[in-house]
Amino acid sequence: CAYCGKKKPKDKITIDHIFPVHCMEKYPAVRKRAALFGIHGSNDMKNLCTACMRCNQKKEAKMGIWILKGFLGKQPWYWPLRNATAATSNISCGLTSNPRQRNMMI
Repeated sequence: CAYCGKKKPKDKITIDHIFPVHCMEKYPAVRKRAALFGIHGSNDMKNLCTACMRCNQKKEAKMGIWILKGFLGKQPWYWPLRNATAATSNISCGLTSNPRQRNMMI
């Protein structure tokens, strides 16, 4: 899934439009913004990404941060980098999943 990074079986994955079809058809400003990304039409391959059913339903016709997530999530380098950064930040901050240890740190 381009949005959450989870690997799902093919029957649990959908194809999502990063810039929603409705917005691309109705609003010239959205088409103009999509053109900046090299997207010329709602079904352009650059406007499509894989999404698990949960994320696709959650996104609906939203844009904003979802567009960024969709584009970044399609990049093969993004998830290993994001996961490594998340693991490093948890270690360096001393975060723990154990609430007792967390309270003792505070």
